[in-house]
Amino acid sequence: MSTGFTPTVKKFYLKKYNHNPTISGQRYPALVDIPLYDEVLDPETGQPRVIKVATGEQSIWMDEHVDKTRPKETFQFINGFGFVDVRQKTLSDFMSMTNFNKDTPEQFRMPGKETVFFEFKPVEMAEKGLEEQKDRAEAMSRVFDMTDRQLQEVTAALGENEEADIKLQRYHLTQYAEAEPEKFTKLLNSGTVAIRANVNEAVKKGVVAHDMANKRLKWPAGQLIYEARENDPDAIEGFVNLATTEDGAVTYGAILTLLGKNNTTDTAGVEKAKEDALSHKDVWHKSRSLKIVKYELGEGFFFNGDLVGGTKDKYLKRLQEDNALFVEIRKAVLNAE
Repeated sequence: MSTGFTPTVKKFYLKKYNHNPTISGQRYPALVDIPLYDEVLDPETGQPRVIKVATGEQSIWMDEHVDKTRPKETFQFINGFGFVDVRQKTLSDFMSMTNFNKDTPEQFRMPGKETVFFEFKPVEMAEKGLEEQKDRAEAMSRVFDMTDRQLQEVTAALGENEEADIKLQRYHLTQYAEAEPEKFTKLLNSGTVAIRANVNEAVKKGVVAHDMANKRLKWPAGQLIYEARENDPDAIEGFVNLATTEDGAVTYGAILTLLGKNNTTDTAGVEKAKEDALSHKDVWHKSRSLKIVKYELGEGFFFNGDLVGGTKDKYLKRLQEDNALFVEIRKAVLNAE
């Protein structure tokens, strides 16, 4: 809805706000001067270019000015606030383009420059606030619409503790959805709720060991199931994503069997499930050794998709540091290529 009102003044606030002022009521420095000279990126060329405010000049770009010296004038914040008449075009443009402004578009911003102030935009702030409230309301609504079983599954997928009373659990999940609407909605839309819930349950029951320090999932006897890649937040996250693929399906099936949730006739019991997963060369072997590790002309080797260098001997030595169960498998892969 438009008010038909066009503001004639821009209002700016200093970023630095003192919540515990030594002088009562003085939450900002009394005076702060901002130089009317800065180097920004020219969006047309992507190269650094100087902007400045100068009396009598219509352009913001210093290289178009008659006087190309640095100005002595500054823009002054008084008690944390500054005002600019939009009819002062070059000053208005400067305040919206300078690196000192937190809200300056990225096309102008120079890397590493400190921000000092931001522009007060009540309409945009209201729009953003309404959008955030809408996201929270929609996330909470999805909790209200869940069945008890869905509620328990989502709670387990998030790694949260289950409550004895389902109403209390729904209340706590509603609080989570309100606090983390983006994360919560992303999980529900990912199609991995059941997998995450089962993996978290497997860890909780000791079916799978979660080595958080080394970001690994292992069988209780110590055999490696999955080690997090560099871009994985943790081993569970990485394994969950992989379990949706053919490579990870056999190992995930073994976990389900250990939990008593696998109704297929492909396995004859717990030990058979583990044997099937291991004979499948497991997640590590199928996803990394066969597909990613490539030895090339003695110049180096790839690991997790990245060339890390070294010789074949160095690579084989590195293998010895990993789980012994997979050393022979990886050697065979290298020798076969």
